[in-house]
Amino acid sequence: MSSINRNLLTISQAVKILNIHPDTLRRWEKMGKIKSIRVLSRGHRRYRNSDILKIIQEKTQEETVPSPTLNKIHQRLKTKSKEDTLTVIKKAKCVFFDAGYTLMALFPSREDIYTQIAFEYGFHLNASEIRLHFERMRGEYQEVIKKKRKFKLSNNEMEKIWTERNTEVLRRSGIPKQEARVIGNKIFCQIWGNPRLWRKYSFTDEFLTNLKAQGKILGIIDNWDQRLLGILKKLGLKKYFRFIILGGKVGIWKPDQRLFELALKKTKIAAEHTVYIGNNYITDYLGAGRAKITPILFDNQREFKVKQRISKFYTYQSLVEP
Repeated sequence: MSSINRNLLTISQAVKILNIHPDTLRRWEKMGKIKSIRVLSRGHRRYRNSDILKIIQEKTQEETVPSPTLNKIHQRLKTKSKEDTLTVIKKAKCVFFDAGYTLMALFPSREDIYTQIAFEYGFHLNASEIRLHFERMRGEYQEVIKKKRKFKLSNNEMEKIWTERNTEVLRRSGIPKQEARVIGNKIFCQIWGNPRLWRKYSFTDEFLTNLKAQGKILGIIDNWDQRLLGILKKLGLKKYFRFIILGGKVGIWKPDQRLFELALKKTKIAAEHTVYIGNNYITDYLGAGRAKITPILFDNQREFKVKQRISKFYTYQSLVEP
C-alpha cells in the first residue's frame, strides 16, 4: 500500500479550506496564482498544502489594515465594541446608514446585470468569472483608498471612475476596449439609477420603524448622487430618513471623514451619541471611526475578516425585537 502524502491536498480538500468554488481554484491555476502537481499513474492532480496556506495568509493581509492610524481608531472603539450591537444602537441619539448593500441589494446580482447588458451587445459572459474579476478589481481599489484620507470628486468624475472600473472588468472578461467602455457606462447608469434593480433587505422596514419609534434621528451618508433619492422613494425607504447626504452631490466621498462631519453638523448631535451602519469595512467602518462616530459593520456577506474585534451584525432580523 502506498503511503499518503499529508502535504498534498485534493481539489475538494483545497476548496473546502479556502471556502471557494472548484471553478475558482481552476481559474486561479490558469492565472498562475497556484500550481497543481500530477500524482499517480492516472494523472490525478494535487495541491501543495503550503501553497494553500500562503493564499490564506495573503488574503488575511489584504483584509487587515495594519497601520498606526487605524490601530488608534480600533483602540478608541475597543470598549464600545464589547457592548452588544443592539445596546450600542439603543444608546445612540442618531443613527446614520450607508444605502447600497446596507439597506438594499441588487437583484438580480451584479454579475447577472453585467452578463445581461453585455448580451444586449452580442457578448456571452460567464457570471462566475464576472464576479471574480469584480472582486479582484474591488480589492485593488480598496488597497488604494485605505491609504488616502481625502476624496474630493465631482459627479462627472464619479461616473468616469465607475465606468472605468466596469470597463476593466469587461475587458478582463474578453470584451474589446471600445465596446467594453460603452457597456460599462450603461451598467453604471442602470445600477445607479434603475429602482427595479434593487430590493430591500428582509426586516429593514421593521428595524427602521423601531428606531423611529424610539425617537432617533435617522440619516443616510452615501457616495451616490441624486439618483439614489428616486430608488429610495420607490422602495419605500426615503420616508424614514430626516436627511440624506450624497457624496456625489457635495463632491466628497467616503471614507473621507469630512462627509461624516457634514452629517454631524446637520444633526447638531455630538459624534459620541451617533452610530453609523455600513457594509464596507474601509469606506464605512473606518471612515465613520475617523470622524469619531461609533461604526457598526453590516457584514451579511461575511466579507471582511479583521484581526481586531469590531461591532457587527449579519441580519436585521437579529436586531428586531419580538
